[in-house]
Amino acid sequence: MASDLRCRHDESLRPRPKGRPRGSGPKAAPRTREQELEERVRRLEAQVAMELRAVDGARIADKTVLKMMNEMGLRCGIRRETDHHRYNSYRGVVGEVFENVLGRDFSADGPWQKMGTDVTEFKRSFGKAYLAPVYDFGSKEIVAWSISESPGLAQQEEVSAMPMAAKPEGASPILHSDMGRI
Repeated sequence: MASDLRCRHDESLRPRPKGRPRGSGPKAAPRTREQELEERVRRLEAQVAMELRAVDGARIADKTVLKMMNEMGLRCGIRRETDHHRYNSYRGVVGEVFENVLGRDFSADGPWQKMGTDVTEFKRSFGKAYLAPVYDFGSKEIVAWSISESPGLAQQEEVSAMPMAAKPEGASPILHSDMGRI
């Protein structure tokens, strides 16, 4: 029962094999502090924190260990920066790129002159939902919108066809989109 409670990291608490006297086995060279740190960096941050708690008796949070490792310039080989990125459909320049006609001037004298659209991601209990509204800068209204479970060309075609079907005769609005660039 007591052997179950021992820390698995502490070599001195492990039972010796029977028939070998203490000190008869090969001796390991004493490790330096740098060697100990290098060995600890190879593990996950949570494992580093567990080691600090078990061996050194430190009371430390996993997040604090991660901050300390970042300050020391140490990185875990398993954790990658790309693990936490959101969806990005941008794949470089595809198709025709139009001139920026609006030039960041989003004010309009009346309705159906300047419009803007974008796609916004919402995390829901059933998964992700993507909203694509079309906003009229003149009337300050949403003139069309589409909700989809995946962003794509079908959603963009649907949302761009809606205001074109509802526009008054003689109106020629400019539709602005950021084309997925940040």
